[in-house]
Amino acid sequence: MAELRVIVAGAGGRMGGANIRAVAAAQGLALVGAIDRPGAASIGKDAGTLAGLEPLGVTVTDDIVPLLDSADAIIDFTAPARSEERFSRNAE
Repeated sequence: MAELRVIVAGAGGRMGGANIRAVAAAQGLALVGAIDRPGAASIGKDAGTLAGLEPLGVTVTDDIVPLLDSADAIIDFTAPARSEERFSRNAE
């Protein structure tokens, strides 16, 4: 069975880090993307390092669009208004 490829939204926050750690530890899941809000200090950092793990080779970005084709699922642990804004803007 193929791994479920996951993007974590809100990667720079406390819960984003917990989600990154959970995905990294789970058998059958692969972290393929990590996003945060524009201007966040987490942008450009390795998601694993940010979450207190060894580097995972996934750089935190503020642009989800290039990641969408490589993912099967998104774990979005951001504020509802922020999620709605991000995804409606990218749908246009």
